[in-house]
Amino acid sequence: MGTGSTKSRSRKQRGGKERASTDASRGDAQPLDPGAATEVSERTWLIASLSILALAAILRIYHLNLVPLHHDEGVNGNFLVHLVREGYYHYDPANYHGPTFYYFAAIFPWLLRALFGPAAQNTYGLTTTAIRLVPALFGLGTLLLVFALRRNLGTIATLSAAFLLAVSPGAVYLSRYFIHETLFVFFTLGIVVAALKYFEDPHPVYLILASVSAALLFATKETAIISVIVLALALLLTRIYQRLWKRGTKVAGRNRKKQSRA
Repeated sequence: MGTGSTKSRSRKQRGGKERASTDASRGDAQPLDPGAATEVSERTWLIASLSILALAAILRIYHLNLVPLHHDEGVNGNFLVHLVREGYYHYDPANYHGPTFYYFAAIFPWLLRALFGPAAQNTYGLTTTAIRLVPALFGLGTLLLVFALRRNLGTIATLSAAFLLAVSPGAVYLSRYFIHETLFVFFTLGIVVAALKYFEDPHPVYLILASVSAALLFATKETAIISVIVLALALLLTRIYQRLWKRGTKVAGRNRKKQSRA
């Protein structure tokens, strides 16, 4: 009797330990996802993204009139003044770029004229700070587009890309410079983001946004054709990579089945 009860208790103890070990492995163990350990909470994401955006805003907007206007800025400023005061822009494809940049820059002066009259337009709407604010805002908009890629890149990669863009000397310089390049980058990335959203959810609004971005890209600068070729090449290579990946996965699966049967 004593020996039987002792063996029974021993089996129960071993069974309890095994069940506890199994429960612990099922309940406490984290899934073997390489990205799971690197993901962050929504609160951390919000704080980090807002901090990066604030840093980018300071670098791009603070003291915009610190440096005198460059020659290229002066040329663009001359076109802007004619557009604002005469309401007409003459496009010269032999020497100059498209009108998108100037029309966006003319919004603020025209708004001042509508609210406070021509004097306010000429006094406050065409200052160095006012016109350089346009590329600065588009630079911040580009950062927001990077944040929109979180679902595709992952949280850590998105925050890293956004931070590098926020402090990039080239990106900061061009965002404080009254030329077309910042808008060019914004509309190019806008095509990418809208296209990715459309592939995830084929809603017509994403297709419209991609089309608008492409149209404004071409109306900004003639070198848009280079960006379109690069994007098309990237799409083609992505398709090829996906097919090769699927084929490799199928081959690996068949090899595992053969090994298990052997």
